[in-house]
Amino acid sequence: MERKATHKSAQISEFIQQRLRKLNLKSVDPVTATEWLIETGFQSEIGTRPGSYLRSLCRKGVIDGAVKKQSKWLIHKLAQRRK
Repeated sequence: MERKATHKSAQISEFIQQRLRKLNLKSVDPVTATEWLIETGFQSEIGTRPGSYLRSLCRKGVIDGAVKKQSKWLIHKLAQRRK
């Protein structure tokens, strides 16, 4: 079930999609995406479990392109931004 994104989670989702397009990547794992977020100031620290905050947003259904394959989350580049 998809939940409504907060302003911050929507910004994070859009940022990840933009970065995927810029780097011409098909997908990214939450740990790498978290590193991008820290570099740009969206997230201040990794904590004890890198990517845990982003994985929680994926579970809530607020990150565009997020899919769980077996036990791993991936965020896929979308052809067009979801409205």
